Amino acid sequence: YYLWCLHQRLLCRLTELPPLLTPIPSHFSLQHHLMDQPLVDLFRPLAEASGLGIVTLRFLVALFLNYPLAYAHTHIKGTSARHIYSLLVGVFVTFFVHGAAGVLHIFLSSLVAHLAILHLNAKLASRVVFVWSFLYLSLMHVHRQWFYYLEDGADMTAGQMMLTIKLTTLAFNYADSFVEEGLLLQAWREHTLFTLPTTLQFYSYCFHYGSVLAGPPPFFVDYVQFMDLSVFEQLPNKKAPSTWGPALQNFGKFLLTVTLHLLLSSYFPTSFYYSSSFALLPFVSRWIYTILAGVGVRMQYYAIWALSEGANDLSGIGFNGIDSVTGKLKWDRLTMSIALNVELAQTPRDCIQNWNMQASSWFKNYIYFRFAPPHQTPPAYAMVFTNIFSAFWHGFYPGYYIYFAVAAIGIFVARVWRRRVRPVVLATQSKVVKALYDAGGVLMMQGLTGFGVGSFAGLSWERGYTFMSSLYFSAIPFMLFLYAIAKICFPVPPRREIKAESAQKKSRLASDAVAVAEGEKGGLYKAKVR
Repeated sequence: YYLWCLHQRLLCRLTELPPLLTPIPSHFSLQHHLMDQPLVDLFRPLAEASGLGIVTLRFLVALFLNYPLAYAHTHIKGTSARHIYSLLVGVFVTFFVHGAAGVLHIFLSSLVAHLAILHLNAKLASRVVFVWSFLYLSLMHVHRQWFYYLEDGADMTAGQMMLTIKLTTLAFNYADSFVEEGLLLQAWREHTLFTLPTTLQFYSYCFHYGSVLAGPPPFFVDYVQFMDLSVFEQLPNKKAPSTWGPALQNFGKFLLTVTLHLLLSSYFPTSFYYSSSFALLPFVSRWIYTILAGVGVRMQYYAIWALSEGANDLSGIGFNGIDSVTGKLKWDRLTMSIALNVELAQTPRDCIQNWNMQASSWFKNYIYFRFAPPHQTPPAYAMVFTNIFSAFWHGFYPGYYIYFAVAAIGIFVARVWRRRVRPVVLATQSKVVKALYDAGGVLMMQGLTGFGVGSFAGLSWERGYTFMSSLYFSAIPFMLFLYAIAKICFPVPPRREIKAESAQKKSRLASDAVAVAEGEKGGLYKAKVR
């Protein structure tokens, strides 16, 4: 039906085709035809009053609705009953937000992956699932960009991005069960899947209500441990603890970050980036505006993630064992970001490690490290391909690629400074010099991320170019200037220091090779299966 609509549109406009990637009316959208009309009519008045899109409004309502649904889940007894509850609630939540089209997208993409895992060689299946998931997600991105060009708001691609992580990690984790344990990295070994999931387990996992909309996506082994409650067997009473504390804590983070987002976005909206008035501001004012507007955009993500994490913690799936030092319960299994660490990051590496942590871990352990044999450093092209997959995962708007290109330059310059300049700063043993160096790193990161957000939020090449030209593209030559200073003024550390650093890195990899996956994550389930 979808292809027929496109065919009819091309026939009607054959002589006057619109320019590529320009707005096209959405009445040919498959999602529009399959969306439940009563829900659309129900939310239309509220959407018009709030200024939010209908799907965006339903998305936010569903995230709040996940709290009572998660609390009810804690009272469901029996593993099968808990899986059925998660599946049915996940289907309901998906239909509530995206209509029947959303349910159909998840089912079709999951069905092909499920058949591949069941009937193909495990190693081949992992590759087929990876290609299929990315292809399906890419087609959805193209659909969104073609029919809803430059429209901001919630749509099905966010859930499909999370599902791509789920399906690919499940396929790779099952393929890892056929590899000798000593050849697996610790991150792979912790989540190795030794038996195929049942049909109920698989679709319950894919439709899990806590991650079907915006994440965070759990690993399948962790999900199964949560469903059969074996994750709580490490506690003295072997029962699930109270989940209200971490849930309320995350809800408090949501209230704080959404307040900051509303304040900053009202005074520093990103839409002002692309107006002629922005270029009339003093140069320094433009940069201050850029940094504050970037913080406001990131607060929106912190708020959504905190709201979703709170519901997951309330259900109990966020439980991550007992801290060996403090003896307190840990609730960081599905943490998506640590806002303070991102905002005070001194290097791109610090920012990446604390931003969208589940996706960052997935890119690192299931794409980047898969380019090399276990316990060997991936080749240089592995980082290039990882960045390409990261861009594909986000979509095909030119603004995304501008952002990643700028980020790649920043990562490269930061590595050179850490290698050449940081040892000199530490050698001074001066707290003042170290403080100035750290403060400069934070300021540079705020400027770099703000500069990237202008293109990322603008989506199109025209908006990104307008924004960057209003700042005279100054971030790029400034980073090249910093690179030149590091190269010219600071010599390479002595070879013995480089060898010592390399030996430490190899030692970490060797210890990772002999470590045994036990305890908090995969050990309980794997021991049970064995």
